[in-house]
Amino acid sequence: MSGIEKLEDEEVRMYMKEVIVSMAAQLHDAKSVQDIQNKLPMAEEFDENFHKYSLIKAIKSSIESTFGSAIDKEMENLALKHVDQMIGQDNLYIDQISHKLLQSQE
Repeated sequence: MSGIEKLEDEEVRMYMKEVIVSMAAQLHDAKSVQDIQNKLPMAEEFDENFHKYSLIKAIKSSIESTFGSAIDKEMENLALKHVDQMIGQDNLYIDQISHKLLQSQE
């Protein structure tokens, strides 16, 4: 199945359960709901299986199908304009591309 928009409610629940069960050890150490909320956005950093979860794969697929060609186009444009400046500036260019895509009407 490609794309999060095609998932049924039951699939989403199943995928979320997979993530929560796999991360139970890390989340168990949390002392409050706030701790859990702070840990979840950093899950990719501390969970070696993060990219294997079905939910994450579906989200990635959805992002790729929705924004993939626009991201590639912007990367090409930036590379042509700033090829000598791009080395070591990945985050800056990712921020610029993200901002441009979010502001786009396409």
